[in-house]
Amino acid sequence: MDLNLFGIGILLGVYVGVVPVYLGLFSLPLLQRLRREWLDFLVCLTLGIMLFLFVDVAGEALEAADKLPAAIAVPADGQASVPALDKLLYDLFGAGSGTILGPLFMLTGFALGVLGLVEFGRRLDRLREAGGSWGGLLNPATLSPQMQLALLVSLGIGLHNLGEGLAVGVAYGSQSFALATVLIFGFAVHNVSEGIAIVSPVSRSQVDLRTLALLGMLAGGPTVIGTLIGIYIFSNALSIIFFAIAAGAILYVVIEITASLGDRFRNSHLNYLGIMAGFTVMYLTSLLVLL
Repeated sequence: MDLNLFGIGILLGVYVGVVPVYLGLFSLPLLQRLRREWLDFLVCLTLGIMLFLFVDVAGEALEAADKLPAAIAVPADGQASVPALDKLLYDLFGAGSGTILGPLFMLTGFALGVLGLVEFGRRLDRLREAGGSWGGLLNPATLSPQMQLALLVSLGIGLHNLGEGLAVGVAYGSQSFALATVLIFGFAVHNVSEGIAIVSPVSRSQVDLRTLALLGMLAGGPTVIGTLIGIYIFSNALSIIFFAIAAGAILYVVIEITASLGDRFRNSHLNYLGIMAGFTVMYLTSLLVLL
């Protein structure tokens, strides 16, 4: 293993995912000064951000599934290379297998994302009811619903950032440095909003620095993992599963945020403006990746 390349992969992931998320987390002291209706606005802003991320990663999963038949096909002239895992699928299942495997991987990943967070939430609830403890920074016995929501948002964003890291790693590993630079800058700006989304649900709570550090690492840390996977072991089939898991997890978080607002969500123009603002901010910052 090239240690220099490994170190560069870690640094890219930190710059793209970890640093911007922590910058967004620093907005917490400002959020804590807002009135209740504006706090609801920010929670709805989080909802808009998560809706955008869901559309984004679900689209990536669908696109990757559609392209899988061509991606795993071994060219007859041998001029183009196929990732090792994709070639293994081709050897095991044949040339036409991508038509079936693409949707299968996508549906499987989506189910894992949704059901995985459902089970995670149920375990938190059971531990809280039983007065149990993990003995860590986030004790389920004292975990408030707002902090639990922030934790779920962090996990959903982290799974999304895994896919972003994958894109950066593939671009850098294939020596497409111009594309990698655009992706790095665009994703970095884009991810600052995600830090704000994490702390919005806990803007009326006392949050210590260690907990903020954990939430930020859950959201930004997977970017490093995705970057290293993209550099060393990228696979079109693997990318479908990653994106689909992220889409499923984010959908669950969207439902949880909506449920947490309850009746406060309805008949409030400010809340709907929050959703539109969150979606718009993420859309406009995502354009930096395309310019």
